[in-house]
Amino acid sequence: MLNALLLVFAAAMTSCSTIDDDLSNCGRDYSIDYTLHLVTNIETELSTVLYAETDQVIADALRDELSQNIFREFAADVNLAFYGTDDQLEKHEIEQMNANQASYTIYLPVKEYTHLALANIANAGSVSLDGYDHASTSTLVQAKGDTIDSHSTGLFTARQKMEVLADQDQDFLIPLYMANSAAAIVIDTAGYRVRDVRTYINKVGDSFALRDSIYTYNSNTVIRMNDVQLPESTRKVCRYGVCFPSSDEGGWEIRCYVTLEDGTVTENILTVSTPLQAGQLKILTVKLTDQGVIEVTTTEASVSVTLDWKQGGTYEPTM
Repeated sequence: MLNALLLVFAAAMTSCSTIDDDLSNCGRDYSIDYTLHLVTNIETELSTVLYAETDQVIADALRDELSQNIFREFAADVNLAFYGTDDQLEKHEIEQMNANQASYTIYLPVKEYTHLALANIANAGSVSLDGYDHASTSTLVQAKGDTIDSHSTGLFTARQKMEVLADQDQDFLIPLYMANSAAAIVIDTAGYRVRDVRTYINKVGDSFALRDSIYTYNSNTVIRMNDVQLPESTRKVCRYGVCFPSSDEGGWEIRCYVTLEDGTVTENILTVSTPLQAGQLKILTVKLTDQGVIEVTTTEASVSVTLDWKQGGTYEPTM
């Protein structure tokens, strides 16, 4: 058995090394350039929604939070996978990019490939890469559970057909675009004192197929939003969450649970009719009213309220 394996290895080595052999199908080094493209509305959304002079401190704080790891044209790591026409993984490399663009020299045999690239997955928190042994199953998958944390990084992906030709110098340019998005809510609490406000995002995507650029919406997992530290004098609460986009029809939710001073909880479910798209930020500004009820002023969202809400049923956020 060992002798047979040695013969196979020797034949493979000989086929691409002897002078008289046809070397047209042998591999060579190719230069592949990767560039992140951040296509986002973050500055437009901040300036049009938080335009009041008194809201500038909120806009600045939210911008600072989101620009650190989310809406940032920067890749810490990049995951590179090359698949043959049979859908099988043939080459897989992980590189440290630490920039918004980089060039790598990669050895590839002459043939056709489907190339999938993914940036910032190493520290994505509640998102992981699954099924990457085949192009058709390579998927960004959100963590399971009733309630999970927001995504920790902006995720950038690319997909491209590549035909590596014999005896030709080739350079490939691979643009990567953002696959997740963010939503924020600013709650004016002036005139009311409450113990706590908890906020969650619901009814957004739970996975993203890299090859086909398709999101799925199979789970009812809710995503915990993060607090933005503001001066107490603003009398406002700002929260943001990072998630996969909603469906094209919209209908995604921000859920607010207001704990009053007597310990009772008011549930506010804000349903947003406009879709949350990849690379985009959506900000809702609302006002807290009597009994922990939230009032919306935009026509893009409606709210349903449950007074003295009790935890249970199909939705059980971790309090």
